[in-house]
Amino acid sequence: MKHRASVFAIIVSSFAALASAAPRADDDYRRAMQKSPDADAGERLYVTCGGCHGRDGAGRAEEGIPRIGGERHSIVVRQLVDYRHGLRWDERMQANSSEHRLADLQAVTDVAAWVSRLAPAAPVSRQAEGPFAALGRQVYAARCSRCHGARGEGKDDAPRLANQHVAYLRRQIRDAVEGRRPNLSLVHARMLESLDFRETEGVAEAMMRQDRLP
Repeated sequence: MKHRASVFAIIVSSFAALASAAPRADDDYRRAMQKSPDADAGERLYVTCGGCHGRDGAGRAEEGIPRIGGERHSIVVRQLVDYRHGLRWDERMQANSSEHRLADLQAVTDVAAWVSRLAPAAPVSRQAEGPFAALGRQVYAARCSRCHGARGEGKDDAPRLANQHVAYLRRQIRDAVEGRRPNLSLVHARMLESLDFRETEGVAEAMMRQDRLP
């Protein structure tokens, strides 16, 4: 009970930080989306990103670096802007999305355009499913599909989850529950907090095995 109270306090403080930074981030997002993206310029800027995410945007499963290839332009812009304003926390991403690496909002929209042109990753296959995969498909259909799409393809302001690395998905769920994803809504954080270990593991594997979803 004490742990839950402390986690809730962290989440509340995170949302206080969000309240002050969000208007500036929203303004930058709108301005970035009004610019005409240049994917060729974005390809040159992506060289830095490729050091972690790979030339094809496939990430690194063992290090929990996400697959980003084929993600929608608007989603990538939103995440980069949020990192710039401290609404997402990751040391490497905050450094690489800063004005030291992406000089202005034109650079942000350009690199996002290139990422969106990369081919989405194919489903990851394993010899055998984990013990919670079937449960994860049920949980995903009931709780996640309305926003993220029936097959994890993403829609509106919800990112693509299909074929994502399990380690990355696990970390994002944990970060949301423990208040390290202040750009997620409190409702979203509480929904993720309600998942038990089996459900969390199952949803992560279900997303990795997008081809097996209903």
